[in-house]
Parts: sequence; C-alpha cells; structure tokens
Amino acid sequence: HRDDVIIEDYYHDPQLIREQIPEKSKLLSGVHKRVGKEVAHLTYYRRQVKQEDKPWEFLKISKEIEGLVNAFASSVPLDTLDDSWDDVKQERK
Repeated sequence: HRDDVIIEDYYHDPQLIREQIPEKSKLLSGVHKRVGKEVAHLTYYRRQVKQEDKPWEFLKISKEIEGLVNAFASSVPLDTLDDSWDDVKQERK
C-alpha cells in the first residue's frame, strides 16, 4: 500500500538492498502468507487449514528474521534512521 513503510525507503541506492539483504526464504514467504490469512486478516481460508498444518516453526522463523534484521542493521545508511535506532548507530561507529 502507498502508506506502508518498505525497505527501499531506507536506502539511497536500491542496488544496495539486493547486494546486502538476502532474498526472503521459502520459509519466510510461507510465513508471510500464513500471517495474512491466518492471523492478521479475517478470512474464510482459516477454516480450511488442517490441524496438522497449524503449528508454527517459531525457532526457525525467529532465526531467519534475526538474520534479515542483522543484515539490514549492518548495511542501512545511518542517516536514514531515527533516534530509536541509536544502539545500531553506536555499534556501527
């Protein structure tokens, strides 16, 4: 959506994103869809999800997200971050 914050908002050169940030894995792509259909939005799809497909692989998901956040934090131009990122700014100086 037009008012969503996206990673491209933080980079002066979009090519850096492709070089520095890994592509979303198959696991996280599936998580993205599941969050939209099973958690965030009220959908009829939820009724079709089988009980055995409902568990979430929390540890794997969190490790992959952590890797993406670390890649972002180590490559994002510091001048695009506000004060809430002061810890990251200090670590990179």
